[in-house]
Amino acid sequence: MKKSLIIGLMVFLAFGTSNGFAQKGNLSFGIITTQFHNNDGDARISEIDNPLGLGAIVGYQIHSRVGVGVTAEYFNDNMQNFSGTEKDFRGNLSFFIFPVSFNRLHPYISAGAIYTHREQNFDDGRNRNKNWIDARMGAGLDINLFRNINLNTDLGVYSDGLNVVGWGSSVGLRFALR
Repeated sequence: MKKSLIIGLMVFLAFGTSNGFAQKGNLSFGIITTQFHNNDGDARISEIDNPLGLGAIVGYQIHSRVGVGVTAEYFNDNMQNFSGTEKDFRGNLSFFIFPVSFNRLHPYISAGAIYTHREQNFDDGRNRNKNWIDARMGAGLDINLFRNINLNTDLGVYSDGLNVVGWGSSVGLRFALR
């Protein structure tokens, strides 16, 4: 069911919008998935071993070389070193600089802040909630597949201000409006 829904959405975006909307636009929205990777030691991005986040992204192209994006992601899995589960919600605000463009390929660098709300439920009945903000720096590539559909790949490093706590690699699919 999930797979057919995703395929249906992709077909709609590819064919249903190629003539229905204006050319490349300033506002875009889409879906994203991120594989987070923990660093060793106490400073970690999560207690889950390499969690997978799913979410949505809204982007705005301020200028041909500058953009801003807001991402909301969620993941939920068993903790690696403890008995119990962890649920994280992450909100990311980032700015993007596109130094060069090559036909349909648009590499970029980015920097921003990530808000995390974490809920840990231990099997012994204890619960822990925590909120914090990390910094994120990254680089990626926007690939223009169709007139207003972009595939995005990204690699980012997360820091709590003192330590690098992990990194993430993501893939997204965005649809551009006027």
